[in-house]
Amino acid sequence: MAPLLTHLEGPVVTTADTLAAPASSARTIWGRGAVAALVAAVLNLVLAIAAAAVFDIDSRFIGLQPVPVIAATLITMMAGTGVFLLIRRFAARPERIFTIVALAFAVISVASPLSLLGASQASQPGVSDTAALCLIPLHLIPAPVLLAALTRRKA
Repeated sequence: MAPLLTHLEGPVVTTADTLAAPASSARTIWGRGAVAALVAAVLNLVLAIAAAAVFDIDSRFIGLQPVPVIAATLITMMAGTGVFLLIRRFAARPERIFTIVALAFAVISVASPLSLLGASQASQPGVSDTAALCLIPLHLIPAPVLLAALTRRKA
């Protein structure tokens, strides 16, 4: 009796090959997420600097300072990349679900700057309604950047 493997054609896929593919794909996604994080951080930084200059925002207002803007953007973007990987692992249509999650998170995140409207200088040094409103685009920019990086279709 002939062994069964002699009747198979094409390459034999091993368990090691199967396990290596998702890791490579995850690495690619982390890489795309990191590039998107850097792009969003630069966009937010430029916008924060411009807004602070154009609207003469008090320099004590930490929300438009470079380090917090960059840190918050990078952390949020990498967290979003992790969420995408989790959704991708468990969902049948991960791009669609992640799009909904990312856009919902962006809209909900606008509550934070809106909560600063009418805030006192004692609670948040340098705050003004203008400064609070300048934060809104910084909360909205990362979502489309991350969506473009992670959910693009292959041609």
